[in-house]
Amino acid sequence: EGKMVRLQSIGMCKGTPAGNIKIGDKIHWNFGYTSEVMEITKTTENSIFTVLKCEDGKLYPRRFLKSREVVI
Repeated sequence: EGKMVRLQSIGMCKGTPAGNIKIGDKIHWNFGYTSEVMEITKTTENSIFTVLKCEDGKLYPRRFLKSREVVI
């Protein structure tokens, strides 16, 4: 399943392939930042296109490879 991912200033966390992202998931980043998945706009064979809401309330489009490990 998921591999371990090292987040800076947090340490080792269990990762999940980005292809498993669902609307409402909170993605954790380095230094404790988080983003919430607001929308999944498109999926292809290898990628998933999302709209993430950052802690400041702004929305940003983001593409992930489905195989990339993210911390939810």
